[in-house]
Amino acid sequence: MFSFGITTNKYDVDLGELLSRRLLSYPNTFSITPEGAGILVELEGEDGRWIAACALAALLSRDLIYFELAEEANRLPLERYEKQEIMTHVLRNVRDGSGDAALRQVLEAYLAENRDLNLEGFIRFRMQDQKLQWRLLIEQAAEDYLVSREYQELLGVLGAFVEMQPPRMGEIAICLHPDGSCTLTDDSDARIEYVDCSEDGIVGLLVSMAPERLVVYDLSCGNGKHLADTIARVFSGRVQVYR
Repeated sequence: MFSFGITTNKYDVDLGELLSRRLLSYPNTFSITPEGAGILVELEGEDGRWIAACALAALLSRDLIYFELAEEANRLPLERYEKQEIMTHVLRNVRDGSGDAALRQVLEAYLAENRDLNLEGFIRFRMQDQKLQWRLLIEQAAEDYLVSREYQELLGVLGAFVEMQPPRMGEIAICLHPDGSCTLTDDSDARIEYVDCSEDGIVGLLVSMAPERLVVYDLSCGNGKHLADTIARVFSGRVQVYR
Protein backbone atom coordinates (compact mmCIF):
# COMPACT_ATOMS: atom_id res chain seq x y z
CA MET A 1 0.00 0.00 0.00
CA PHE A 2 1.16 3.50 -0.82
CA SER A 3 -0.14 6.44 1.22
CA PHE A 4 0.51 10.17 1.21
CA GLY A 5 -1.09 13.40 2.39
CA ILE A 6 -2.08 16.51 0.44
CA THR A 7 -2.69 19.97 1.86
CA THR A 8 -3.46 23.41 0.48
CA ASN A 9 -4.08 26.81 2.00
CA LYS A 10 -4.46 28.54 -1.37
CA TYR A 11 -6.90 26.64 -3.54
CA ASP A 12 -10.57 26.67 -2.59
CA VAL A 13 -11.38 23.27 -4.09
CA ASP A 14 -12.58 19.85 -2.98
CA LEU A 15 -9.27 18.01 -3.17
CA GLY A 16 -10.86 14.64 -2.50
CA GLU A 17 -13.35 14.98 -5.33
CA LEU A 18 -10.78 16.26 -7.83
CA LEU A 19 -8.22 13.59 -7.03
CA SER A 20 -10.85 10.83 -7.03
CA ARG A 21 -11.83 11.80 -10.57
CA ARG A 22 -8.21 11.55 -11.67
CA LEU A 23 -7.55 8.26 -9.85
CA LEU A 24 -10.60 6.62 -11.44
CA SER A 25 -8.75 6.71 -14.76
CA TYR A 26 -6.46 3.92 -13.49
CA PRO A 27 -7.19 0.29 -12.47
CA ASN A 28 -6.57 0.54 -8.76
CA THR A 29 -8.21 0.54 -5.36
CA PHE A 30 -7.89 3.70 -3.33
CA SER A 31 -9.35 5.54 -0.38
CA ILE A 32 -9.38 9.25 0.42
CA THR A 33 -10.15 10.56 3.89
CA PRO A 34 -10.04 14.09 5.34
CA GLU A 35 -7.04 14.75 7.55
CA GLY A 36 -6.42 18.12 9.17
CA ALA A 37 -6.27 20.83 6.49
CA GLY A 38 -6.05 18.28 3.69
CA ILE A 39 -6.63 14.68 2.76
CA LEU A 40 -4.96 11.31 3.27
CA VAL A 41 -4.73 9.13 0.18
CA GLU A 42 -4.12 5.36 0.27
CA LEU A 43 -3.58 3.24 -2.86
CA GLU A 44 -3.30 -0.52 -3.01
CA GLY A 45 -0.83 -2.36 -5.21
CA GLU A 46 2.84 -2.15 -6.10
CA ASP A 47 2.28 0.61 -8.65
CA GLY A 48 0.57 2.91 -6.16
CA ARG A 49 3.27 5.57 -6.28
CA TRP A 50 3.24 5.69 -10.09
CA ILE A 51 -0.57 5.99 -10.17
CA ALA A 52 -0.43 8.71 -7.52
CA ALA A 53 2.10 10.64 -9.61
CA CYS A 54 -0.07 10.31 -12.74
CA ALA A 55 -3.21 11.49 -10.95
CA LEU A 56 -1.41 14.37 -9.27
CA ALA A 57 0.14 15.47 -12.58
CA ALA A 58 -3.35 15.70 -14.10
CA LEU A 59 -4.65 17.50 -11.01
CA LEU A 60 -1.90 20.11 -11.17
CA SER A 61 -1.71 20.65 -14.93
CA ARG A 62 -5.41 20.44 -15.80
CA ASP A 63 -7.37 21.43 -12.68
CA LEU A 64 -5.28 23.79 -10.58
CA ILE A 65 -3.72 25.43 -13.64
CA TYR A 66 -6.86 27.55 -13.95
CA PHE A 67 -6.09 29.27 -10.64
CA GLU A 68 -2.47 29.88 -11.59
CA LEU A 69 -3.39 31.32 -14.99
CA ALA A 70 -6.10 33.49 -13.42
CA GLU A 71 -3.51 34.85 -11.01
CA GLU A 72 -1.26 35.79 -13.92
CA ALA A 73 -4.16 37.26 -15.91
CA ASN A 74 -5.28 39.39 -12.96
CA ARG A 75 -1.98 41.23 -13.12
CA LEU A 76 -2.80 42.52 -16.62
CA PRO A 77 -4.03 46.14 -16.86
CA LEU A 78 -7.19 45.07 -18.71
CA GLU A 79 -10.92 44.91 -18.10
CA ARG A 80 -12.41 41.78 -16.53
CA TYR A 81 -14.10 40.59 -19.72
CA GLU A 82 -10.82 41.00 -21.60
CA LYS A 83 -9.00 38.86 -19.05
CA GLN A 84 -11.70 36.20 -19.38
CA GLU A 85 -11.27 36.10 -23.16
CA ILE A 86 -7.51 35.75 -22.76
CA MET A 87 -7.98 32.96 -20.20
CA THR A 88 -10.33 31.08 -22.53
CA HIS A 89 -7.80 31.26 -25.33
CA VAL A 90 -4.89 30.08 -23.17
CA LEU A 91 -6.80 27.24 -21.50
CA ARG A 92 -7.60 25.73 -24.89
CA ASN A 93 -3.86 25.39 -25.49
CA VAL A 94 -2.55 24.21 -22.12
CA ARG A 95 -5.14 21.78 -20.74
CA ASP A 96 -4.34 19.05 -23.24
CA GLY A 97 -2.08 17.08 -20.88
CA SER A 98 0.94 17.46 -23.17
CA GLY A 99 3.21 18.28 -20.22
CA ASP A 100 1.97 15.53 -17.90
CA ALA A 101 4.79 13.06 -18.62
CA ALA A 102 7.61 15.32 -17.42
CA LEU A 103 5.59 16.48 -14.42
CA ARG A 104 4.75 12.88 -13.53
CA GLN A 105 8.45 12.03 -13.32
CA VAL A 106 9.07 14.96 -10.99
CA LEU A 107 6.14 13.92 -8.79
CA GLU A 108 7.21 10.28 -8.68
CA ALA A 109 10.71 11.29 -7.56
CA TYR A 110 9.22 13.62 -4.96
CA LEU A 111 6.87 10.97 -3.56
CA ALA A 112 9.77 8.53 -3.28
CA GLU A 113 11.24 10.76 -0.58
CA ASN A 114 8.23 12.66 0.80
CA ARG A 115 4.78 11.53 1.86
CA ASP A 116 3.35 15.01 2.42
CA LEU A 117 2.57 17.31 -0.48
CA ASN A 118 1.59 20.95 -0.15
CA LEU A 119 0.19 21.89 -3.55
CA GLU A 120 1.07 25.58 -3.67
CA GLY A 121 4.54 24.88 -2.29
CA PHE A 122 5.16 22.21 -4.90
CA ILE A 123 4.02 24.50 -7.73
CA ARG A 124 6.14 27.38 -6.44
CA PHE A 125 9.38 25.47 -5.90
CA ARG A 126 9.17 22.39 -8.14
CA MET A 127 7.28 23.76 -11.14
CA GLN A 128 9.14 27.01 -11.80
CA ASP A 129 9.63 26.21 -15.49
CA GLN A 130 5.92 25.52 -15.92
CA LYS A 131 4.98 28.70 -14.05
CA LEU A 132 7.25 30.71 -16.33
CA GLN A 133 5.66 29.05 -19.37
CA TRP A 134 2.16 29.87 -18.08
CA ARG A 135 3.17 33.50 -17.52
CA LEU A 136 4.57 33.76 -21.04
CA LEU A 137 1.41 32.19 -22.48
CA ILE A 138 -0.75 34.77 -20.72
CA GLU A 139 1.46 37.64 -21.87
CA GLN A 140 1.49 36.37 -25.48
CA ALA A 141 -2.28 35.85 -25.46
CA ALA A 142 -2.76 39.37 -24.10
CA GLU A 143 -0.54 40.81 -26.83
CA ASP A 144 -2.41 38.86 -29.52
CA TYR A 145 -5.74 40.01 -28.09
CA LEU A 146 -4.75 43.68 -28.12
CA VAL A 147 -3.40 43.45 -31.66
CA SER A 148 -6.61 41.74 -32.81
CA ARG A 149 -8.75 44.37 -31.08
CA GLU A 150 -6.81 47.21 -32.68
CA TYR A 151 -7.14 45.49 -36.05
CA GLN A 152 -10.92 45.14 -35.65
CA GLU A 153 -11.14 48.82 -34.70
CA LEU A 154 -9.13 49.70 -37.81
CA LEU A 155 -11.49 47.65 -39.97
CA GLY A 156 -14.41 49.53 -38.44
CA VAL A 157 -12.84 52.88 -39.33
CA LEU A 158 -12.00 51.65 -42.82
CA GLY A 159 -15.56 50.41 -43.28
CA ALA A 160 -16.94 53.81 -42.28
CA PHE A 161 -14.60 55.47 -44.79
CA VAL A 162 -15.75 53.12 -47.57
CA GLU A 163 -19.39 53.82 -46.76
CA MET A 164 -18.84 57.58 -47.12
CA GLN A 165 -16.78 57.28 -50.30
CA PRO A 166 -18.71 57.75 -53.61
CA PRO A 167 -18.41 54.78 -56.03
CA ARG A 168 -15.80 55.10 -58.77
CA MET A 169 -16.59 51.85 -60.57
CA GLY A 170 -19.54 49.55 -61.15
CA GLU A 171 -19.15 45.94 -60.07
CA ILE A 172 -15.91 44.15 -59.22
CA ALA A 173 -15.70 40.40 -58.75
CA ILE A 174 -12.83 38.76 -56.92
CA CYS A 175 -12.20 35.01 -56.98
CA LEU A 176 -10.01 33.53 -54.25
CA HIS A 177 -8.10 30.37 -55.21
CA PRO A 178 -6.74 27.56 -53.00
CA ASP A 179 -3.10 28.39 -53.81
CA GLY A 180 -3.36 31.91 -52.36
CA SER A 181 -3.78 33.64 -55.71
CA CYS A 182 -6.85 35.59 -56.78
CA THR A 183 -8.48 37.05 -59.86
CA LEU A 184 -10.19 40.43 -60.14
CA THR A 185 -12.63 41.26 -62.92
CA ASP A 186 -14.79 44.32 -63.49
CA ASP A 187 -18.07 44.72 -65.34
CA SER A 188 -16.18 45.30 -68.60
CA ASP A 189 -14.53 41.86 -68.20
CA ALA A 190 -11.08 43.36 -67.61
CA ARG A 191 -9.06 40.78 -65.66
CA ILE A 192 -6.17 41.10 -63.22
CA GLU A 193 -4.36 38.05 -61.84
CA TYR A 194 -2.57 38.24 -58.48
CA VAL A 195 -0.20 35.47 -57.51
CA ASP A 196 -0.12 36.49 -53.86
CA CYS A 197 -3.33 37.95 -52.41
CA SER A 198 -2.06 39.61 -49.26
CA GLU A 199 -4.86 40.96 -47.14
CA ASP A 200 -3.45 44.48 -46.83
CA GLY A 201 -2.73 44.70 -50.55
CA ILE A 202 -6.10 43.44 -51.79
CA VAL A 203 -8.22 45.37 -49.30
CA GLY A 204 -6.22 48.55 -49.98
CA LEU A 205 -6.66 48.06 -53.73
CA LEU A 206 -10.40 47.53 -53.43
CA VAL A 207 -10.78 50.60 -51.22
CA SER A 208 -8.95 52.74 -53.78
CA MET A 209 -11.08 51.30 -56.61
CA ALA A 210 -14.29 52.08 -54.65
CA PRO A 211 -16.67 49.71 -56.46
CA GLU A 212 -20.40 50.23 -56.26
CA ARG A 213 -20.88 46.48 -55.88
CA LEU A 214 -18.42 43.79 -54.86
CA VAL A 215 -18.81 40.04 -55.33
CA VAL A 216 -16.42 37.60 -53.65
CA TYR A 217 -16.19 34.00 -54.83
CA ASP A 218 -14.29 32.14 -52.14
CA LEU A 219 -13.07 28.97 -53.85
CA SER A 220 -10.01 28.76 -51.60
CA CYS A 221 -11.12 25.67 -49.63
CA GLY A 222 -10.81 27.72 -46.44
CA ASN A 223 -7.38 29.23 -47.18
CA GLY A 224 -8.89 32.61 -48.03
CA LYS A 225 -11.60 32.69 -45.37
CA HIS A 226 -9.94 35.45 -43.34
CA LEU A 227 -9.53 37.64 -46.43
CA ALA A 228 -13.13 37.02 -47.49
CA ASP A 229 -14.37 37.88 -43.99
CA THR A 230 -12.28 41.06 -43.93
CA ILE A 231 -13.63 42.20 -47.31
CA ALA A 232 -17.18 41.48 -46.11
CA ARG A 233 -16.55 43.54 -42.98
CA VAL A 234 -15.03 46.54 -44.75
CA PHE A 235 -17.52 46.61 -47.66
CA SER A 236 -20.59 45.72 -45.64
CA GLY A 237 -23.78 46.76 -47.49
CA ARG A 238 -22.28 46.50 -50.96
CA VAL A 239 -20.70 43.04 -50.97
CA GLN A 240 -21.89 39.49 -51.56
CA VAL A 241 -19.76 36.51 -50.62
CA TYR A 242 -20.20 33.07 -52.20
CA ARG A 243 -18.30 30.13 -50.75
